[in-house]
Amino acid sequence: MVSIGNNLFGDTGYTKDKLPDEWVMIGEIEKEVPQYEPMVKGETYYVANALPVGTEIYGNKKDANIIYAKFNSTFIKFELFMSMKQFYNKHAGSRKPLSSKKNTACVPAWNG
Repeated sequence: MVSIGNNLFGDTGYTKDKLPDEWVMIGEIEKEVPQYEPMVKGETYYVANALPVGTEIYGNKKDANIIYAKFNSTFIKFELFMSMKQFYNKHAGSRKPLSSKKNTACVPAWNG
C-alpha cells in the first residue's frame, strides 16, 4: 500500500514496462513502514509498506485515483482504495483481520 495525506492506494497486481508520456514523476517513497503495522496517515509525503524508500511515484492529472510505482524497471499500478478517514472509520473498533489471507500486501494489518 501507498499513502499520502488521507489517501490510501492499494496494489492492483497490474504492471507495465513503460508508461505513456502523460504519466510524470510526482514524488517518491520517503518512508517505509512494516507490513504488520497500521499504515501511516496524514503525511505530506509518500509512505509505503511494501516498497523501499526512494521508489519513484508517477501520476496523471486526468486520473488522480491511480498512481504507478517504479520498482526494478517495472511500473506497478496502485488504485485509490479509500481515504484514510473512510478506512479507519469503517474499521474502528474491529479486532478482526481485514483479510483471511496471510501476508496480503494490499491490505494493511490491523492492530485494533
